[in-house]
This record gives sequence, C-alpha cells and structure tokens, in this order.
Amino acid sequence: MENPFTKDEIKEAFTGTSDSLLQFFSSLSDEAFFTSYNRKWSAAENLEHLAISTEPVAKSLGFPKLTFNIFGRHKDRSRNYKELVAVYNQKLKEGAKASEKYSPGKKEQTKESLLEDWQNAAEMLLKNLDK
Repeated sequence: MENPFTKDEIKEAFTGTSDSLLQFFSSLSDEAFFTSYNRKWSAAENLEHLAISTEPVAKSLGFPKLTFNIFGRHKDRSRNYKELVAVYNQKLKEGAKASEKYSPGKKEQTKESLLEDWQNAAEMLLKNLDK
C-alpha cells in the first residue's frame, strides 16, 4: 500500500511490512545477519533498533484514550505516510542519529531473540491499535 492513512490501511500495511521484515531477516545467514559493512549497522542492529523503537509506540497505543487529552491536539492537519517518510529521510540526510535509548548493542543477542523481539513489538502495536 503506497500511502496508508486510515487505521485499517495502517494495520494492513504494517502487517505486510512486518511479515516481509521477518521473512527477509530470517533468510539471512548468521554471518550476513551480524556483519556490519562500511561502519553501518548490521542487519541484526537494524532489527534491534526497529524493535526497541517500535515498543514505546506500541505501548502508548494501549494507554486509555483520556491519557492523550493531557497533551492536547495538534493544530495542523495530520501528515500522510509519504510526508512522514520524506521528513524522516531528510533528517537522516542532515545527519540525524538514533538516540542512545534507541540504539542497538546494549546486550548480546541471538538471531532468534532479535526476531522474537521484533515479532513481539509488532504484535503489541497491532493489538493496541484496536484499543
């Protein structure tokens, strides 16, 4: 789906992406999965980052709706998926890096544990989208 916007479209797109990620990372040999190239994160580190950055979003979606009233509503319209991706990619081009909290490598992981961490974070996000 090119530009998901409704809750159902987001769920469908996220499910497809999550399944594709699991299939891709599972298909890699351990060497390819854990090897870093050109001082960039390895596939394992990328997957760990995805899991640890998805988990807080997933948890927050499970909060009572009243919780969000504390923060108020944004005055501008919501951005669509393409706009969010463009902003994200621009920030990366400008040198943005993951904060320490969302950076991988804090503990030794196996391929299986990283795949499970991603699957758990993705399942929590999908479950809490329905709350």
